[in-house]
Amino acid sequence: MAYPIAQQAPPSLAFPFASRPSPLSFNFGLPSTPATSPHKSITHNLPTFSSGCTPHACYNSSATATPTHLSLKRARRSLSPSTSPPASRSQQTSKKLNKHESSIIAQRTIQTTSDRATKPIKRTKLQVLHVEPQPDNAIDPGIMLATMPPSAHLPILLQLLRDNPSLSQSVLSMIPRPDLKTYVKELDGKFAELERTTGRLSSPLPFSGALSEARRWDRATSTVEEYCHMVSTYVQYALSHPQKGAIGTQALFTFLQPITFHLIAILALIPSPARLDQSSLPCPAPLVLNFAKMLLSAWSSWISELSSDVNDKGEMHPHSTVTHWAETLDQVALGSFIGQTVTISSMGHWSSSTPDSGLPQRESALVVSFREAFSSMRDEFLAQVGWLIGRQKVMSM
Repeated sequence: MAYPIAQQAPPSLAFPFASRPSPLSFNFGLPSTPATSPHKSITHNLPTFSSGCTPHACYNSSATATPTHLSLKRARRSLSPSTSPPASRSQQTSKKLNKHESSIIAQRTIQTTSDRATKPIKRTKLQVLHVEPQPDNAIDPGIMLATMPPSAHLPILLQLLRDNPSLSQSVLSMIPRPDLKTYVKELDGKFAELERTTGRLSSPLPFSGALSEARRWDRATSTVEEYCHMVSTYVQYALSHPQKGAIGTQALFTFLQPITFHLIAILALIPSPARLDQSSLPCPAPLVLNFAKMLLSAWSSWISELSSDVNDKGEMHPHSTVTHWAETLDQVALGSFIGQTVTISSMGHWSSSTPDSGLPQRESALVVSFREAFSSMRDEFLAQVGWLIGRQKVMSM
């Protein structure tokens, strides 16, 4: 049967008779055992062969009967709002427990709420801090100090420290890194004030004698005491506060050199006692001797630091600088400027002019004692770093 091109062939063709396998196929098209498939119901509906009916006749009779329509489609699931699989038995049990716990928590919440409603509310007691109100027209001490000259601040600070000695450490911690040049300038000014009171300390007295020395010392007593107090404070602060910043060897030498010459001049001003002990010295001579001991200790620390820098750390210094150091130590130890006018500047350099008299001046016993003690410092310097300038320790005869 021919169909037009635009018309599609039907999906199935109706045959007037049921198809059957060929007798020559040895029943290969039929299953030998009942299959466990959805078509199992078909085999159950096949007619039973009787003794009086041939298989062929029975087959034909069953073929003419109305076929049973079987649905091979899967059963459609019931639609669910979620795509999650059905809950297992354990999950159902946990859900029941959760519902039970939720009900218990709800009951407790209701009970707690009812308890809170019955209990009185605790109110926080506010304590009012009674702060003394400051009037708007209170005097600001900062403004008053700013209007005062800087010279007036020191007496106020000193009075506060006298009334509250515990403030001393707080004030010292606020002081910045020490400037040794500033210290030298202040000490030079105080030493110049001492010379204005007693005359030039390097020049001999016009009338020598015990009475003249005593009068000269009496006029210089207060100024010497102030100078010793200042220089002792500067030396202790510079050497005992390394956290303020390391002080170089050159800076420390520039600080120690001028105050050493100041000390020698002050020692020469003290009247010579019969015995070299502090009990027979006029006041404030013991304060000067204590300063001399402190100064020798400072020189010893400087030599040790210099030796560590050169011999241990490998630092080097110019030949001219080391030579100047050695010459200065020689002058202090040997007294080469006796009979000459010495001028000490704030930079630590000194120069000499022509001698005031042709005869060398005799030094006091205190000055000689200090030079002998300082000679050991000079020898230690040459033993440690004298090789930088080709010098060795001077052998005593």
